[in-house]
Amino acid sequence: MVFENRFDAALAAVAQASVEPERWSDALAALADAAGAEASLLLPANPNVAPIWSEGGDGLMDQYVREGWSHRNLRIEKAMRTRELRAMQTTLAAPHVPFDAGFISEAELFPDGEFAGSIYYEEFMARHGLWWCCGAPLVTVTGDPVFLTFERRPDQAAFQRNELKKLKRILPPSAAPAGCASIS
Repeated sequence: MVFENRFDAALAAVAQASVEPERWSDALAALADAAGAEASLLLPANPNVAPIWSEGGDGLMDQYVREGWSHRNLRIEKAMRTRELRAMQTTLAAPHVPFDAGFISEAELFPDGEFAGSIYYEEFMARHGLWWCCGAPLVTVTGDPVFLTFERRPDQAAFQRNELKKLKRILPPSAAPAGCASIS
């Protein structure tokens, strides 16, 4: 469940982190709380750039970096292909892809459920007690894509379209939070 009454506090924490980069973990924890999630992550599309995470993602992200899962993150791979597809569709006036509308759930990113049996989920995410996810693309001041994700446990509900619409409110109008370059 998304808690809209917690958005203002979460956004204040993000504003503080934009000027005090050491506070990003706290800001992401506040965002995760507002999103009704176990953890929140800032995952650069470039696997060689370090991610930032909230406290709920400590074990997960330690393993993510240490074991090289950043080079095997099928969600980011698919999201980047979807962004490229969306850019091509825009020039061809093709139908809308929900990805550029803010947050997208993995059910929307993987409509055929292909993620469910993947090594990424079975051997990595599930091992840390996380399963459901939604994410939105952000762009740092350097122009590099970063994904803001919210992670939920299997016993929590998957992110629903109405929740994704609510979460869009926490995204900056430019989809580029100030200070995000400090994550590089």
